[in-house]
Amino acid sequence: VSVAKVILGDILGVGYTIDPRVQGTTSLVSGRPIPKSDVAFVLENALRLNGIALVRDGASYRLVPQGDAAGAGAIEQAERTEAGYGVSVVPLHFVSAPTILKLIDSFVTKPGAARADATRNMILIQGSSSERKSAVELVLSFDADWMKGQSVGIFPIENSNPEPIIAELEKILDTGEGGVSQNVVKFQPIGRMNAVLAVTRKAEVLRKVEVWIRRLDNAGSGRSSVHVYNVKYGEARQMAQVLNSILGSGGGS
Repeated sequence: VSVAKVILGDILGVGYTIDPRVQGTTSLVSGRPIPKSDVAFVLENALRLNGIALVRDGASYRLVPQGDAAGAGAIEQAERTEAGYGVSVVPLHFVSAPTILKLIDSFVTKPGAARADATRNMILIQGSSSERKSAVELVLSFDADWMKGQSVGIFPIENSNPEPIIAELEKILDTGEGGVSQNVVKFQPIGRMNAVLAVTRKAEVLRKVEVWIRRLDNAGSGRSSVHVYNVKYGEARQMAQVLNSILGSGGGS
């Protein structure tokens, strides 16, 4: 009670209420002066060690048992974090919310403290100010434009298909799982264009990829193709003989 009175009442000049179940002794000692803007954060961390949550309630605060804090507190945007238990909302621009949630849930935040809103592509983080601040900073570090600074090349394939070309490229450049060039360059087939898409942060790698694609594509230019046509109105044997005589292939098979 005395700590809350001094910090909240005397120093910050805000109102506060204390749940009757809140008990314990807290001592605050600082080797250097604490800025007034940080006093509430220091109090919150000290109370948390005793299982007490500091919850903002409008212009005042409430001191309640930690277990009763869930679902309480204000909702804040990611760029502003104030002292007290609450919820921070982090809109994402480049990465999907479910993907980010897998990275932070139970790792940076307590189990269930983070939620993903896939429709609006945002993350909601619940907890104390220090817990929310750490999680928000990590989320924003992941929410980056992964295409920024990347070199992209689209290479049409004339004598083969993109998939076998990519398989051969990954062996030559050793970009597969555990390879020395893993993640240096990424390949993706584009079926509609019959082309290979290559993405890398190093332009010189892209030039090397282009050289190898041309070599591999030309290496298969001499291979013959087999096409099957189902004859509907004639006899296949007679038609084959006529075609062979026209094309000069000989035989009738």
